Amino acid sequence: MALQYTQNWEDAQEITQDVFVSIHQSLSRFRNAAKLSTWIYRITINKSLDFIKSQKRKKRWGVIVSTFFDRSNEPRFDGANFNHPGTQLEEKEGLQQIFIALNALSC
Repeated sequence: MALQYTQNWEDAQEITQDVFVSIHQSLSRFRNAAKLSTWIYRITINKSLDFIKSQKRKKRWGVIVSTFFDRSNEPRFDGANFNHPGTQLEEKEGLQQIFIALNALSC
């Protein structure tokens, strides 16, 4: 079941190990309301889904880190070199005001 969810042999083995550890730790809490196989099946599905969620989180974090930091963990974007359209417009308007003031000066 874990292999079906992860589609990766090593990941499925890791999940299967976690499943058996969980079974061992919580066997005393097993209620005979369901079959043992159903209980193990459900643990396997939950562990598989948890693993997939954690992998997605790692990917998301990896994208964020690789976008904003280089390999040395130094920020990739510097505030002094920030080139946003709004910032550019403000700078352009500021320059226009400076040139208007300079042109108004008498020589």
